[in-house]
Amino acid sequence: MRIPKLPSRITVEGLDRAPHRAFLRALGLSDADLGKPFIGVASTDGRVTPCNALLGEFARQACAGIRGAGGVPFDFASISVADSMSMNHSGMRYSLVSREIIADGVEAVARGHAYDALVTFAGCDKTLPGMMMAMVRLNLPSVFVYGGAALPGKWQGRDVTVLDTYEAVGAVLAGDMKEDDCKAGQVVMNLLKDGPLPRELVTKKSLENACAAVAATGGSTNAGLHIPAIAHEAGIRFSLDDFARVAKRTPLIADMKPGGRFLAKDLHAAGGVYAVLKALLERGALHGDCLTLSGKTLEDELMNCRDPDGEIIKHEPIMKTGGIVVLKGNLAPGGALIKVAGLKSLLFEGPARVFDSEEACAEVVKRRAYKAGEVLVIRYEGPKGGPGMREMLGVTALIYGQGMGERVALLTDGRFSGATRGMMIGHVSPEAAAGGPLALVKNGDRIRIDASAGSLSVALPKAELSKRRAKRPKQSLSGVLEKYAALVGPANLGAVTHSGARKA
Repeated sequence: MRIPKLPSRITVEGLDRAPHRAFLRALGLSDADLGKPFIGVASTDGRVTPCNALLGEFARQACAGIRGAGGVPFDFASISVADSMSMNHSGMRYSLVSREIIADGVEAVARGHAYDALVTFAGCDKTLPGMMMAMVRLNLPSVFVYGGAALPGKWQGRDVTVLDTYEAVGAVLAGDMKEDDCKAGQVVMNLLKDGPLPRELVTKKSLENACAAVAATGGSTNAGLHIPAIAHEAGIRFSLDDFARVAKRTPLIADMKPGGRFLAKDLHAAGGVYAVLKALLERGALHGDCLTLSGKTLEDELMNCRDPDGEIIKHEPIMKTGGIVVLKGNLAPGGALIKVAGLKSLLFEGPARVFDSEEACAEVVKRRAYKAGEVLVIRYEGPKGGPGMREMLGVTALIYGQGMGERVALLTDGRFSGATRGMMIGHVSPEAAAGGPLALVKNGDRIRIDASAGSLSVALPKAELSKRRAKRPKQSLSGVLEKYAALVGPANLGAVTHSGARKA
């Protein structure tokens, strides 16, 4: 696609833009600079989490690449809320909210200052989808750079992760990227000439490829939120039903934690995501004709990539279907998600033990005042009800650390960490606060979870459910949470807060 006139010209051309030029000269720009493309360089740099602590340096390298390729960089930082620090308390309500704040903030700066293109950096949690959503929403020539996976620590001679630490609590109770960063700045300058633009890359087929990559690696159920949200920014309706369809046809081929044996650093050493994608393409599980940032098709990009090593990326599937399954039934008409990678059994049935908040359930789990065979139900924790759809790694890790990960089930309209494992079902939609049937469940109701059949149901006739009335806990909201609760949509459509793509 041919890029039209540079948006930034509206800020520098003409007599009435003399004040604008004066402000830019105060930043050190020369007359020659004023005639060059203006490139926004956004990152979630900050010392709030190690995932983002080095992104400022990466952004500076990108700025150097932009200058070297004939552009003028303008770097700015967005906020980030670290799941690691907001976990297990009310602060987690702000995590998913931060995804929207990041996307909105980058949009505001890029549109407000009329930048011509974007390079974005993000490190973890909601910063990645937030940046990607902004790029697709703006539809400017854009390059995204991931800050990289966290390396494990060492304890008694073995690799340990944050998940090991969380699970240990339950047990007690019972790189260098500078060259690539500089290249990102050069690439975005090339994109200014002929594209492709983000919405040429984000298509129904490429979204299905993203789902396949998640399913093949037993990735995070959070993808069920973020992929539909990114699709929404491109004007594409993409729901949990689409995710389910792709996951069902995609084999699990990467033996990755938490369900498997290996870490992200091991996958990188075995050829990384490209090796996974190549293996999927050879199995006919990817759309090879999708366009990539280089202008080549995905099939062409993968042609010379490494083949599966046979240990981390298997020659034969670990499971014939993907590591994530969408469940539906009278408890989740809009769908729910379970990560099945590593599960010993895909069937669970038991009486409900109902909690109206994560804290109420966590207190019971800490005291070990629950029984094997129960289905722990945590409701009113969805996007609207939480609000913010809190991530529940803390309580799920306690359960797993106590040796109860597959002896009980946990069912919630909240969400889980990518590190969660066990019989844990999240993203129940519609959520309880939006009138979903989860709000009608009582203690003792028998719940059946069958991941093989893709079903989630409570053993009650429709007439009984229709007679019951929900009692939603009272909340007093203000500030950003009040605004978010009023705007946010259902989890199965990405928990988005606006009507979708703005047509150019």
